[in-house]
Amino acid sequence: MKKIIILVLLIATNYLSAQVGIVEIENPVYGFLSRMKTMNLISRYDEFELPKTRKLVVAAIIELSKVRDRLNQIDRRILDELVNEFEYDINFSSENYTRLFPSINYYKPYSDREKFLYFMKDSSNFNLFANLLVQNNYIYSKDAGLDGRKVNLIQFGGRIRGTFLHNFGFMIQGTNGTYRGSKSLAQQFGSLRYNYKFNYDKLSNGGVDYFDETEGYLLADFNLLKLKIGRDKMNIGYGPVKTILGNNPPQFDYFLMNIDYGIFGFSYFHGKLLGSTDITYDNKEGSIRDIIDKYIVYHRFSFDFNRHFKLGLGEMVVYSNRSYDLSYINPFNYYKSVEHAGKDRDNSMLFLDVQNNSINGLNLYATLLMDDLDFGKFGTSYYGNQYMLEIGGRFIPFYMALPVQLDLNYVKVSPYTYSHRIFNNNFTNDGFALTDEILPNSESYYIGIKSRFHHRASVTINFKYTHHGANEVVNGNLVRNYGGDYLAGHRVKDPTDAVFLEGKQQVFRKYGFTLTSEPVNNYFVILNAFYEYSSLTDLTKYENTLLSLIFKMRI
Repeated sequence: MKKIIILVLLIATNYLSAQVGIVEIENPVYGFLSRMKTMNLISRYDEFELPKTRKLVVAAIIELSKVRDRLNQIDRRILDELVNEFEYDINFSSENYTRLFPSINYYKPYSDREKFLYFMKDSSNFNLFANLLVQNNYIYSKDAGLDGRKVNLIQFGGRIRGTFLHNFGFMIQGTNGTYRGSKSLAQQFGSLRYNYKFNYDKLSNGGVDYFDETEGYLLADFNLLKLKIGRDKMNIGYGPVKTILGNNPPQFDYFLMNIDYGIFGFSYFHGKLLGSTDITYDNKEGSIRDIIDKYIVYHRFSFDFNRHFKLGLGEMVVYSNRSYDLSYINPFNYYKSVEHAGKDRDNSMLFLDVQNNSINGLNLYATLLMDDLDFGKFGTSYYGNQYMLEIGGRFIPFYMALPVQLDLNYVKVSPYTYSHRIFNNNFTNDGFALTDEILPNSESYYIGIKSRFHHRASVTINFKYTHHGANEVVNGNLVRNYGGDYLAGHRVKDPTDAVFLEGKQQVFRKYGFTLTSEPVNNYFVILNAFYEYSSLTDLTKYENTLLSLIFKMRI
């Protein structure tokens, strides 16, 4: 291992990455890099947007290799394993890789080597890596006063990624799955809530018994400029509660462009979402679905001045009921003015984010999103003043002696934020919020403690408290709109005043426990336990206990 580290240092100043691609969003490397950024052991790492390219991740690993002595014992072991994982990116070597084909007799399934179904390499000109993906998720849920429900989700598939012509990379991934047990429970978790085949196909029986998913991309990486067309997931936002694109985002198709030059960065993507669905029936053709075209546009200018101050300025637009709009295809337009010039028919949002890392072990951040503002009525309860404010921090007080991380987060969302008067312009995909756990007209507090007691195991304990002003709904009909629902924008008949947290009072308390371990390289075991106690409208209470045990393999 020391020889590998020395080799990394020798080539760090002028390395060429052997692989062009994206590090999948589920990779544990991102938690490690965020911790290293908090300790000021790496520079110019932007954790606001995920996932990252393999080149950026490798650059951070090489930078950490130079200061390896400043890492605690556990993080040194993690760094050593990352050097093994990205070995081919760093020095074109596959010494610590093993493959099932064609060298089946030499395959080491229980070793610490990086495992592949197959790989081939030709220096930096062309390479290809293939993996078999297997996952089993057992879930048990118990609501107060009801019998427990359980389901076993089985998912399997494969991933192929590679590089060609030095600067171009690709990936294609496909998985299939099925379930045993409660389908209604399965439909509440992960990406299954978005899955059409599982939920809606064959409406007469409520969907089929299997589900499938796919991701893929083509990436051109020229270091300063990156272009990507693909379908996968993104996280956008600081901290454990993502306020732009949440922790359970949908897979969607988009075109992306990134510019990275010193302290300056620019990000842009234009993506396709699903709007509302209308179903008609024809005697010859059967059921016919008419889905409204819906799109999301995002761009952000970032300035990483120094460890004391990092600034991001960005915009988002959700528009619908027409084809691609050239005004938003242009990455460098000022979208708020473009939206006004287009006769004010889209949902445009501005946001500002800041980050401070002046003290080693303390990372502070804030995000302000302005969905709509009337400066003439600023400071009043006017419904058009819609904004989201997030303030949080990550604290690692005794890095060398005690591997414990503390996360604190506060989010305030004013009434009607993320919704829109035109239904299909709300901040959702197929009716599900893109921010996942954030509700309009609410405020939430989050505290999480994470301990990494072993380089392949960690424990996280967290608590989230949310106070929400819900709309008044009777028999499925909206009686009084308090601005508490993504799917219910302000109507002409609704009051012009929207008082924060007014409405049907709801309080959610959620306790969480997660144990993550990797007993053998590329084999993961994850135990999740959640308890939720909620005070809902009309003095009703809701209790739910959930256990989840996940086994994942990548071979």
